[in-house]
Amino acid sequence: VDDGDLTASAVHASRFDYKSRPLNCMQAPADTPSSELASWTPPPRPHRRVLHGRFVRVEPLEAERHCDDLHAAFSADPEHLRWEYRFQSGFATRADLLAYLVSIETSTAAYYGVYVDLTTGKAAGLGSLMSIDQLHGSI
Repeated sequence: VDDGDLTASAVHASRFDYKSRPLNCMQAPADTPSSELASWTPPPRPHRRVLHGRFVRVEPLEAERHCDDLHAAFSADPEHLRWEYRFQSGFATRADLLAYLVSIETSTAAYYGVYVDLTTGKAAGLGSLMSIDQLHGSI
């Protein structure tokens, strides 16, 4: 046995030993490929358009037009369980819901869509793409 040969674990350890590798200005290993990032540009914002599915249609939120249907749908959930993981809670009155819908309708931080049941033609739910950060290309 020749002890001068590197073992597989030693080769693996040296490949990932970032402390001994030169760092670039972003404190990443200098030999990290960055050619793809040099020409990166922010993507466009999500489009406000209607999306057609098999059971629902997702429409851009229009507060006045969707409020009555959404209020009826949300009233069917008296314990407000659909709001369990949201910052908002259920809305006791149509006026409360309308005020909320108006406040989010033109949001630039999120895109709000209404789920319209294709069978009934009525708005049945509200969803969003949140934390839109166009500069960093994230949703």
